[in-house]
Amino acid sequence: MTNPSPSDVPVLSQPIVIDEDDTPQDQTMQTSTAQPNGGEMKTSDIQVFGAPQESTYIPPSDLPESYFTPTTNDLTLFQTALSRRSAALTHRPLQIAAQREEEAQKREKLKGERWPRTVIRVRFSDRTVVQREFGSADKIGAVYDFVRSTLAEEYRSKTFTLYQPPNIRFPEHPTVAPATKKSRPLNQFNAKPPAPVKETLLDLQLVPQSLLMVRFDEDELNRSDRKAPLLPHLLQAATPLPAAPDFDNPQTPIPPAKKSEAGGEGEGAGKPEPSKEKKIPKYVS
Repeated sequence: MTNPSPSDVPVLSQPIVIDEDDTPQDQTMQTSTAQPNGGEMKTSDIQVFGAPQESTYIPPSDLPESYFTPTTNDLTLFQTALSRRSAALTHRPLQIAAQREEEAQKREKLKGERWPRTVIRVRFSDRTVVQREFGSADKIGAVYDFVRSTLAEEYRSKTFTLYQPPNIRFPEHPTVAPATKKSRPLNQFNAKPPAPVKETLLDLQLVPQSLLMVRFDEDELNRSDRKAPLLPHLLQAATPLPAAPDFDNPQTPIPPAKKSEAGGEGEGAGKPEPSKEKKIPKYVS
């Protein structure tokens, strides 16, 4: 067989582009988690946080009386916000329902353009948190697939629900809620189309970041003393969440409540007379 001459070899008009998936990657970047739909998710895209080691929570009984006394600045801010809201409600123009819906759609569109990505954190009963970024246009089913992919193999068949306290549920497959009140039949002129089903993260008000809770159908998996049913390598890579800072007084700790000078534990021993003035919480907005 004779070798072809250079003139017989076809010349490509465009260079060959090699896909990034065909290039060798580092061993640490090849670690992935299989999803139920057959795809793969890189572990580097997932962040896992364990329960905080210490808490800065202060019981209400340990807070000094001055904490509940609003300052002049607090009252000024509250009055300004109240006046602004009252003026907006009083002087806004009258609009029909179609105009209000159009404005609401414009606001949602601007919100989606401002935050094309959203951070979703999912917390289990033992306070372990898994975190990942999603597109604002992604459906809530993508979050379910993500949570299911982080579970250990024996728990992936368990059904669960994502919710926010007190009882705002986000079903995996949203459906139109049935009408609770029967109305007279509408003709073709005044018939109103059904409201669209909200299933994207933007429509569900989960942008730019949100925290969701997991509730399994089996109560045994919802116990606070039970370890989160995550994959072993995800549990090993968990880092503790930092303790929440004290925004009121970040440097100086709040002094503890003073004990009775008499040292007694009776009902009236060393207790100051209760004030008749009703205290207002510091943050009332």
